[in-house]
Amino acid sequence: MKRFGKYSSLLLLTISLGFVPQAAIAGFVCWTNNEGMKECGNTVPPEYAQKETRKRDTQGRITEVKKRAKTRAEIEAARQQQERAAQQAAEAQRQKEAQTRHDQVLLGTYTSEQDIADARDRQLASIEGNIELTLIGIRKLEESLGVYRKRASSLERDGKPVPDELKADMATVREQVNNKQGFIQSKRHEQESLRNKYAADILRFRELMRKKRH
Repeated sequence: MKRFGKYSSLLLLTISLGFVPQAAIAGFVCWTNNEGMKECGNTVPPEYAQKETRKRDTQGRITEVKKRAKTRAEIEAARQQQERAAQQAAEAQRQKEAQTRHDQVLLGTYTSEQDIADARDRQLASIEGNIELTLIGIRKLEESLGVYRKRASSLERDGKPVPDELKADMATVREQVNNKQGFIQSKRHEQESLRNKYAADILRFRELMRKKRH
């Protein structure tokens, strides 16, 4: 195999002297060695076969570029990128299909924006009814807790110990109150979610009806 480092000057020299080797007639290929130096020749050495190479014609013009082989890390990164792209495409398709189904339900269930608002108000009222019942339960529990506290305070004023049973009853009632308050908080969040959902449904219904008209 023939190699020449400064291919331009060598080629001009051989042409000017009238000696044109077969490599120059057929063109040549260049690569970068492990020291970062450019080398050229008629064939690429095996140890540089995975690097980027550039074929040139007798005028030194590039006629073909062979990109270097990708490293394992690059191949793995490309695979992961393709996998993410496929997952994103699948998710986009899933969302599109879900939106289509939702649109069909909207158009099949309601005939006007007022219908949607009425459905929203019925659900909000139902939840509000549950909240009111829970508040009544809390008030009753707090009344019981007040009775227990008075009894405990009376015993303490008389210098008597508060029975463990009474302490347990007070703890149980407090826990029940806390649970009911937590239930109310969750229902308030549910109401807010419903308001947001129906607000989005009204906007989407309005858009779908506009498209139908056009």
